[in-house]
Order: sequence, then C-alpha cells, then structure tokens
Amino acid sequence: MKIQLKELFQAKDVLQKIFNEPMEIKLSYRLSKISRKVESELKEINEQRLKLIDKYADEQKPEDVGKKPKQVSKRMEEFVSEFTAFLDTETDIDIQPIPFTLLQNIKLSANDLNVIEKFIEEDKDGKKN
Repeated sequence: MKIQLKELFQAKDVLQKIFNEPMEIKLSYRLSKISRKVESELKEINEQRLKLIDKYADEQKPEDVGKKPKQVSKRMEEFVSEFTAFLDTETDIDIQPIPFTLLQNIKLSANDLNVIEKFIEEDKDGKKN
C-alpha cells in the first residue's frame, strides 16, 4: 500500500483505538500484523522528528543538558517546514487493507473513518457502507 507518511502519522491514534478493541481472534491476528508494521513506520517517523529537533533546538544551558527536553522555538518555522516536507514523503507499507465488514462492531466516528480511509478495503459492491 502506498501512503504518505503524514497519512500514517495522522491515523496513528485511530488505529490504536481499533487495535485496542476486543474482537474475535481472526481479526485480532490480522490487525496485530498490521499494528506491528504501522508501529515500525511510526517509530522511524519519530526518530526522524527527534533528529530534526536536535538540528533546530534552541541552545541549552549547561545545567539543563540531559535534564530538560530540547525545545525548538527560535527556528520553529524551519523545523516545521522540514518536518512537513518529510511527512509528504510517500512510502510503500506492506499491509493489506482492513475489510470494512470486519470493523462493523467497532465504534468509530465519521472523523475517525475519514482519517483511516486508506486503511479500509471497500466491500465487493464498492461501498464502505
């Protein structure tokens, strides 16, 4: 599945909501495989975000090094610009879309469904119901 990193980044909370729902074992197994792959991609996104924070972080006082998290304020615009460009990157993640019918017992809002639309497989009639 081809997806932009920002779509994956935006979907993480909704996917976690789905992954944490009780479900039958067959669906749980399938979603656990998707979860591992998504988590791996999200981990890489976060590592890149942390590298950018290091790159654009404000200078810390010597007594704060290792005690307080680095902050980006003076070069925030540059940080946001580079991180946004990074999130626009398209990647190929090896997961199968989730059949919509398998999600029928999981409560999601319309906004949740919009966020994870790329992860849902349409029914045979071409609808997501």
